[in-house]
Amino acid sequence: MLRPKLYVACLVGPPMTKRVWQHQGSALAWRPDIDGLRAVAVLAVIIFHAKVGIMPGGFVGVDIFFVISGYLIASIILKEEAEKKFNLARFYERRIRRIFPALFLVIAASAAAGAVLLAPADYVLFGRSIIAAMAFFSNFHFSHQAGYFAPAAETQPLLHTWSLGVEEQFYLVAPFALLLFARQLRPWRTPIFVALFAASLAVSMWGVATQARWAFYLPHSRAFELMGGVALAMGLVPVVQHRRINEVLGTAGLALIIFAVLFYSERTPFPGFAALVPVVGTMLLIHSSMNSGSTATARLLSQRPVVYVGKVSYSLYLWHWPLLAFAEYEFGASLEVWHRVGLLIVAFGLSALTYRFVEQPARNAGPPVTRKVVFAGGLAAILLCLGARELIVDGKGLPGRLAPEVAALARATPTRVVSGGLCSFGEEGVRARTAADCAIGAPTATPSFMLWGDSHKATIAPLVAQLATAAELSGFNIGRGGCVPLFGLEGQGRQFRNCLAGPSEVERLLHDPDISDVVLIGRWGLYAEGTPSPNERPTSLPRFVENDQDANRETFGRLLVETVEKIRASGKRVIIVGPVPELDVNLPAAFVKAAMKGRTGDIVNARADFDRRQLGVLPVLAELERMEGVSVFYPHLVLCDAEVCRGSEHQMALYVDDDHLSPAGARRLEPMLLSILNLIKG
Repeated sequence: MLRPKLYVACLVGPPMTKRVWQHQGSALAWRPDIDGLRAVAVLAVIIFHAKVGIMPGGFVGVDIFFVISGYLIASIILKEEAEKKFNLARFYERRIRRIFPALFLVIAASAAAGAVLLAPADYVLFGRSIIAAMAFFSNFHFSHQAGYFAPAAETQPLLHTWSLGVEEQFYLVAPFALLLFARQLRPWRTPIFVALFAASLAVSMWGVATQARWAFYLPHSRAFELMGGVALAMGLVPVVQHRRINEVLGTAGLALIIFAVLFYSERTPFPGFAALVPVVGTMLLIHSSMNSGSTATARLLSQRPVVYVGKVSYSLYLWHWPLLAFAEYEFGASLEVWHRVGLLIVAFGLSALTYRFVEQPARNAGPPVTRKVVFAGGLAAILLCLGARELIVDGKGLPGRLAPEVAALARATPTRVVSGGLCSFGEEGVRARTAADCAIGAPTATPSFMLWGDSHKATIAPLVAQLATAAELSGFNIGRGGCVPLFGLEGQGRQFRNCLAGPSEVERLLHDPDISDVVLIGRWGLYAEGTPSPNERPTSLPRFVENDQDANRETFGRLLVETVEKIRASGKRVIIVGPVPELDVNLPAAFVKAAMKGRTGDIVNARADFDRRQLGVLPVLAELERMEGVSVFYPHLVLCDAEVCRGSEHQMALYVDDDHLSPAGARRLEPMLLSILNLIKG
């Protein structure tokens, strides 16, 4: 499934309620076992984020929290409605008191840390997320950002607030929906509720298979998780009175959660059907202790240390991720496990202080902290974050906070692909219907070549267009980021399902007698290896064969050869641009960060790393080069020598991330591109 880098780095949702309650007669009784369940959830998540390797599925803590929140909020609303005491203003006042103070503190602390640690381009990204986090739409914000060119998730300090957005959006809907179920829809509440639950689950399953990014972030594909808790609060699942049955249910629930935590991984398609395991497990644990008895699992979860962790879990959730994200940003691969564990200990200390001196006073404060004051304070916090966002983003990351020479370097270092030359087929946004929508070069010349490639083509296409115009040549620019320029993708799995429009258009143009040459440009090492570069997450990668690298290389090589043979059979020449070296760092960030620390000198990678990465590519290209009508050009012969491959040169960044060339990097290939155009021109 397609999963942005971002995805798994922040799979957690915080607890959102002050106390844990049970809908039981006329009272809401505190249930320490649910506080303990919150502790299990947050511990699983933070251990997962610390990358200690013992809980590969710890991200399912988000599902546990969602179920708990659905149960608690629905219990409170339905109980107050039954007693004719529900007040919408009081409901949202409690939410503001609970959520805003600690969240605002963490955002402010993160902004201060970012001003010291983040390079200007990264501070701009952070600035854009500030208002999204405080106004609870960060799930939408990050769903748009986490695309093909998105920065690494681990270094975005507020990425974890996406789950706050999901829960807050639930709070906007829950009171009205629950009151409707309790009043007008009461006779039909069960079939309507079941239909809505099934619809959300179906949407989530479909989204995981087709649009994993929005399925992960957006509320309609997560609603069924919260509804699992709501179902218990509404009494749609009858309470079991038999003690032994409850013991079995509680044990089964805990077993399901443990199974998901230990056996799920970042490659598990999620949420979708897989989310039912932790959701049902959490429901069983809550449900098994809803009568007057207490199960063994409930007693285990009610131990005082476990309950305390549950009580501070909201602050622990808020603090742990920014600490890990800033450390990952600052130290990268040198951040060892014991460093991460130390950061979690710091997060525990900060969460205990925040719970004691921020959360509890904010919840319990009486006059003069009236409801009007609470709402005014919440609005003020949002406006302050909006102002900070404008200051940081409009100020281009505030380079003035840096030394003058570092600020100048930051301003001159590009951080995104100049993708004007990438005309996408089958992609939302720029949607080309035919190659005529993607013509490049001299407008009066008859198109004589095709550029067919992925985002690596996008980095050089603007320069090709400029050089082709000067040479009075024109051509068509076809492709899409992340899509290997090959025929035969139809049977290669769903990860290539959005990559079929480009090959179809190329095949049509092979019948055009004016087209003489097809230029193939791609990130060949990625497709051949099916594994990430050192700076990438091991997900969202186009693989031909899962869990078999040799077979993946073989399939890639076969498809490349078949593609070349098909083009040659149409009478066209084939020009292949070989692989661009990949780096083990995000070049602009590393470049500017080094300057911020007073380190000068260019950033390089070992040439041996490039050679290893291209083991499945270079032999195939050498074989193809011997075919008549096939020419191969090698960018690495320009960007590398016998020892190193250069990421920067004379204090100029040659990349905009870890593998896409900057305009300066593309310009280094100008002699090679001129040779290609001269070959086309004949």
